[in-house]
Amino acid sequence: MLFSGLLGGFLLLLTSKTIGMEALIAERTLDLDNSNKRLREEVEERGRTEKAIQALNRSYQNLLSAASEVSIIATDPKGVISLFNRGAERMLGYSASEMVEKKHRRFSTLPPMLKHGDVN
Repeated sequence: MLFSGLLGGFLLLLTSKTIGMEALIAERTLDLDNSNKRLREEVEERGRTEKAIQALNRSYQNLLSAASEVSIIATDPKGVISLFNRGAERMLGYSASEMVEKKHRRFSTLPPMLKHGDVN
């Protein structure tokens, strides 16, 4: 009788522990599901943003390519050319492949007024 009472108490304790563990597992599963949902939404938003950026870049490149009557040259602050459009090729006689990612002495220094932001 004593043994069956101890066994019954032990089983009751195990059952209550199991129920508590199941509740914790269910709560954690819900948290993980919600986190996964938020991550999926963020990935989808980043994908939409990336597509929008790509579309803008294509438009930008098309605009620069179409501007063949105007010379457009972009450099970094050290004078390394990052953009050399068709108009620049036509007007200056160099191809973009010859100029882009190259430092050219004509473009290595900005006029003093541009260095200080005074363009008026």
